[in-house]
Order: sequence, then structure tokens, then C-alpha cells
Amino acid sequence: MKYNEQRELWEDNGREYILNEFDPRNPVYIEVHEDRWVGNWLNDPRVLVWPRTLDPDLRSVLSLALRRRLTRYAPNRLERLSAVLGRLATAQERAIDEGRIAAPYTVNDLHDPKIVRDIWSAVPPANRPYLRTLVADLIETAGRGDLNSVVVQMRSWKANRKLAWGQDVLHWHPEIGSLTSAELEILRTAIARKPLEDELPRDHALRLILRIALTLLRRTSQIALIKADAIRREESAVGVTTSLRVPLIKGQTGAEERYEPVPIDLAEDIEAFRCRPEVKSSPIAREMLLPLPSTRELAGDHAIRPSARVLNRLIRGWFNARRIISPRTGEPMRMTITRIRHTGATHLAMQGVALEVIQDVLQHDNPYAAHYYIDAVGAEYLPAFEKADRNLGGRFSMIRDAFFKGRIASPDEPPDQPIIVPDAQAPAIVGACASGAACPVHPLFSCYSCEHFLAFRDADHQRALDYIEAEADRWREAEGQTARSKALKDFDRIAAGVQGAIDAIARERGEN
Repeated sequence: MKYNEQRELWEDNGREYILNEFDPRNPVYIEVHEDRWVGNWLNDPRVLVWPRTLDPDLRSVLSLALRRRLTRYAPNRLERLSAVLGRLATAQERAIDEGRIAAPYTVNDLHDPKIVRDIWSAVPPANRPYLRTLVADLIETAGRGDLNSVVVQMRSWKANRKLAWGQDVLHWHPEIGSLTSAELEILRTAIARKPLEDELPRDHALRLILRIALTLLRRTSQIALIKADAIRREESAVGVTTSLRVPLIKGQTGAEERYEPVPIDLAEDIEAFRCRPEVKSSPIAREMLLPLPSTRELAGDHAIRPSARVLNRLIRGWFNARRIISPRTGEPMRMTITRIRHTGATHLAMQGVALEVIQDVLQHDNPYAAHYYIDAVGAEYLPAFEKADRNLGGRFSMIRDAFFKGRIASPDEPPDQPIIVPDAQAPAIVGACASGAACPVHPLFSCYSCEHFLAFRDADHQRALDYIEAEADRWREAEGQTARSKALKDFDRIAAGVQGAIDAIARERGEN
């Protein structure tokens, strides 16, 4: 392998590669072809496809910018970048058809905020941050001096990228969200240890993957990457303890792997699986903890190295084949590793575990993600928790506080965007919006759970709480139902946010 400084690529037998060192201990070579770039990440192929309609000069500058970017970012970004380039080509085709441009986009065109905004609109919200980075890299690579104004403008554009799974967790989606306690017991029964003679090798492997996921709440890709020597046994004052060394991914990639405690029974179940003839004779078993036994004889090998995608598909099939029925829906229970993680985190919130601890358990870089689990518990169980909180000395107060995401402030001058309790008899200002932009959601009802909300220290927030509770009563009478609807749960969340602000101000003053 020889490095070509002019091309900024590695070469070998007429082929060109980008050396990706996102994980310095496990570097990846991304092969560069004329029409596509191909890499491998977490046992999965990752592909970037170049649209054929791009201007050659623009393609050349983009290619150089991406070659530099992909030396240090995870190879799975290939697919995201491929999607962005595809939408860029789509926006270009539409602009030509509508007569807004006469030829394909050039490097200069991507310095024009109007054109970039058009491309931005064509890109799905989840991929817009990648477009923002791509345009900045393009301008820097083109050598046009300081940051162009379009880059500065793009920083203020909101991608509106929402965690879609968060809504599934928040509303306890029956197929994607967290499992109920009854469903969780059914899962535990289904994956309990079984006699070897009663279980096919592949079923044994999939069941172990589910057991590890439920025990440690790790992602599918992490479980698939656990090495063969990952089990550790130690003598302690309380007897033998067992732990499992699990690799880190995403933001922790490259950090030192750590041992996590697992039940002795699980460790023994794993060792029994590895002693199976189909597994023991496989060369892959020398590298990975849970090779996947093949369903057919393979020449010289009886197991394969599964990717995260393959494992997720096989786990769904494992559950479907057993016709495990959910007591909540009366339908076959849908199961994924992600759903197991949601369930574990939600049940931690139900036990009153702190937000930071849930974030650490899930290995989330984003602290806001863990809020969904606490919010889900609050929406469903808030009345019961309020009662338990009084009896247990405030143990669950963090659940209520989690709904208030603004900050306490003092109005130094009249606010530009005041937030008002819309009481016709006596309206009152309770805070202000610090976002500096027009807000598309309803004021007051959405404010207390917004990070831009400034809750005024001396305002009458009890007035806001009384108004919201009165509106909830009005809605309840209009619905005429005994069951708590989603709308009433939303009122609970809003009221909890107001109460969180009241509590925060009281804590500032040293009050109970």
C-alpha cells in the first residue's frame, strides 16, 4: 500500500483507497471507484453513490473535500453523504426543469444562499446537518478565503431533526415503544436458559444476544463485536463474579473497552453455546464471542460473522416463529434490540433513577435523549408518582423537574417576546422567549418544556398552573370519557413543567 500525496489517496495494485482512522485501533480502507465509494463498518458494507449529473468541477472539489472528511469520521457517514448528494442532484434537476438555472450547479452556485436553501429544502431533516458540513467543507476546499456568508447563514437554519423514536417511547407505542411489565415478563420467559438438546445452535445464539441486550442494554452492533475472550471470572468476598467486556461505538469509539457485570448463569449459557460442535470448529469463534451458526453446511466453516442489520432481521424472525403474543395488543409481539434498550431505560425511570445515570447506562452523548424515558413515565404515571413522592420524601421529584427545560431569569428590561397567561380577566406575564426567532408552537402551553423559555423569578407561575388545570378540566368534560386520553396526558406534562419552574424558584430561595 503506497500513499499518493497529490491524490491524497492510498494505492495498491491499481486500486485507490481512503484510510479511515475514526477508530485508530481498527482502521478501515474505503475503496474509491469512479461511480461509488465502498467501505465496511461494523460488518456492514457502506456505499456512497455519486450522481452522474453533477458538474465535473463541482464533483472534483466535493470529492477532495469528502476524502479529507472521511479520514476521521465514521465510515457509516458514507450512506448519509450519499443521500445528501442524491438530493442535491434532485434539487438541481427540478431547478433546471423550472427554468431557474440553465446548467448543473457549479462551485460558485453553492456560494449562493438562495440555491443552497433550495437544496436544503430537498434534503430530509435528519440529513441536513450533513449538508451544512458538506457546504462548509466545499468552500474551504475551494480556497475561497474566509468563511462564506452562506456558511454563516446555514448555522442559523434549523434542521428540525427530531428523534422519531422519542415519540414512540413518549407515547408507549405498542409495537416500537417500551414494553409493559407484563410484556417484559413474557420476554424474560422466552429467553431463559434452555437445555442444549431442546435448542438449535442458531436459536441459541439469537437467544443469547437477546439476554445480553436485556442485561446490559447495549446496541446490536456492540453485541455483534464482542470478542471471544470477553468473559471474565473473578473471586471476591461474596464468591465468583462474572463480567463481559463490551466494545464502545459512536462517540466512544476508540476508547478503552470496559467490563460490565453479568449473571453467572448468563456466562455459563454463553460458554455452553461456545462448546457446541458447530461453533467450536468455526475459525470465527476464535475472534468473536457469538458467531452465528449457519443453517446449512458451509465448506470448512459452520458459522458466520453477522452484521447488526442481519441480527436485527433474524431476531424479528425468531420472535415471529414463536408466535409470542403481547397481552397488551393481542398480536404477535414485535421485538428489536432497540426496543429492549427503550424498555430498560423506561423501567429505570420508573424506579426513580437520575437522568444522568440513565444517560450513562445507555452510553448516550446527547443528554436530551434520556429525557424521553422520564417524560414517558411522567405522562403515564404522573398522578401516582406525585402521591408516592409525598410519601417517599421527594425521591421522584426529578421526574417532575424533567418537564421544565427552561431557566429562571429576572426581567432586566421589558421583554421583546413576552409569554402571557391568556386569562381574559387578568392576563399576566410569566416569562419571555430567548430564541430570537418566530415560534411555530402555541405560547404558554409549549413554553415551560422549551429550552429557550425564560421563567421570570418574580412572576405568578401559579396563575399559569391554575389556567392550565382549568383548561384540562374543560377538555375532560368535553371528551366525556373515563380513560385518560393523549390530550389529557399532554396537559399533565404541561402542568408538570409549570410545577417544575415553581419548584426551581423555591429551591433558589431556600424554600420547601
